[in-house]
Amino acid sequence: MDNNKITSNNTRNLINNPKIFRFKCTMCGKCCSDSSTFVNLTFLDIIRIKKFLNLTPQELLNYVGFYTFKEDEVPPKFMERMMLNPVLTERGSAFLGLLKDDHSRCLFLGRDNKCTIYNSRPQICRAFPFTYTLNETENQKQKLNLIYASKALEYCPGISKHAPIVKKRKKLKLIRKIILEIEKDKQIVTKWNKKIKNNEIEPKATSYILFLAKLDN
Repeated sequence: MDNNKITSNNTRNLINNPKIFRFKCTMCGKCCSDSSTFVNLTFLDIIRIKKFLNLTPQELLNYVGFYTFKEDEVPPKFMERMMLNPVLTERGSAFLGLLKDDHSRCLFLGRDNKCTIYNSRPQICRAFPFTYTLNETENQKQKLNLIYASKALEYCPGISKHAPIVKKRKKLKLIRKIILEIEKDKQIVTKWNKKIKNNEIEPKATSYILFLAKLDN
């Protein structure tokens, strides 16, 4: 029997049961080395990494990338999935994310597939393989729903019927914290972008990192 088919069926059964989530990291490193997986960063993620490694703003640029794009060429669904607002730079709009090596491995992924900044890893990494949706209820309040991230369902072997049940309440608590950080990040990015539009500051990547470094003082 096809083992891939077994895994597919098991995963499908897990998806169809929204009340129970199972996961245990197998340290396969796939989430940290997939060429199409992008680890976006909030300004607080960047500050945590800076503090943990005791980096200067210039040294941070060895790990933090500015991924530029043309907004009119990017589908709206992609922009929505990114969750964060893009930063204005000299090369155009950009999302901030962790840099990777020539083999698409995260620069913080050790040879043993362990994260070298685990205690200060980005929030998106802490939440993986989960993400969330927000649905409006009858009384017009938003309900937070925990779901498996689509990329995780593609390659994560830790999602299995044999894995332990995840404490949903604990994960939702983390998700709520992430949502608050995303909102704070949007405020900071809006402030930065406004300064750029008003020609108050040069739209350079180094300038933005210095801008964030001042927030940590």
